[in-house]
Amino acid sequence: MREIHFSITPKNDIPAFAGYLSGTATKTPEAKIVVNIEAMVNSAADKDNDISFDEIFTTSVVHEMLHAVQELYKKEFDEDEVENVLYEASAIHYGEETDVIPND
Repeated sequence: MREIHFSITPKNDIPAFAGYLSGTATKTPEAKIVVNIEAMVNSAADKDNDISFDEIFTTSVVHEMLHAVQELYKKEFDEDEVENVLYEASAIHYGEETDVIPND
């Protein structure tokens, strides 16, 4: 079984909630993920959004972890694959029924 370690570092100047630093899962002792805490807090505070900071943080970090796993297993980065896995996992975690997978 392969083992992967992650480091998560705040980096508020990235144009997304989180990002995986490509190459770190295979070339360093730990896969590196950066998170834009400021953007996450602002989005959670926006009254038009019905999402908590915890949910934004968790789904963003897990999304990037899945990219690291893709790289570790020498697969192409596939946003649809990651989003589908994340959607199913979120549905299970948050107790929602899902029959339709986005990006099907």
